[in-house]
Amino acid sequence: MSELLVSDASTISSSATPQTNRSADGLETLIDQLSAALQRSEVDGVSKRQQPQVVAQSMESLFVFGLAGARYGVLMSHVLEVQRMPTWTKLPNVAAWALGAANLRGDIVSVIDVRRFLNLPDNAVTAERMQKLLVLRSHQQDLQIGLAVDRVFGLRHVSRNDIKSPTGRIHETVVTYLTGTCEIDSQMVLVLDSEQLLKTLAAPFTAVS
Repeated sequence: MSELLVSDASTISSSATPQTNRSADGLETLIDQLSAALQRSEVDGVSKRQQPQVVAQSMESLFVFGLAGARYGVLMSHVLEVQRMPTWTKLPNVAAWALGAANLRGDIVSVIDVRRFLNLPDNAVTAERMQKLLVLRSHQQDLQIGLAVDRVFGLRHVSRNDIKSPTGRIHETVVTYLTGTCEIDSQMVLVLDSEQLLKTLAAPFTAVS
């Protein structure tokens, strides 16, 4: 009887040992799976938190205006204000496209006939010409200049990937100041390099002063 008991005990012992190991292995596997799930959750959480920022960084805010029947855009960060065309004072010995200077609430702003500067055709109805003054500011120097434009279409958002290199027939002078073109509201928009444009426009006024 005792031998049987010993035999049974050894049998139980020998069969219980693998079962315990399997249980331990299962627990470790479960822990590994939970850890992996938590890591995926954390990664997904970070990814989701970062996603809006990535989307925001891939967009450009453009201020769109009309000039000589075409649409142009400048980065919104360069736009200081938009208002009706003010009265300006003509300055002597400046280029024909430099209309003069206007007093905007105590600030003297140079006023530019940007249509004439870019050598664009004068094909707009007289009543639509130079209806608005778009005041741009430079990020690189203490400079702000008003562009006389025909119409304003306001703020638009566009993906940076949608701004392509200029193609097709575009006036040579315009190409010099372009960073690219894009389509907004089913219309082609010519995106201008504001800094380069402002630097060139400021030259005659700087010479006078």
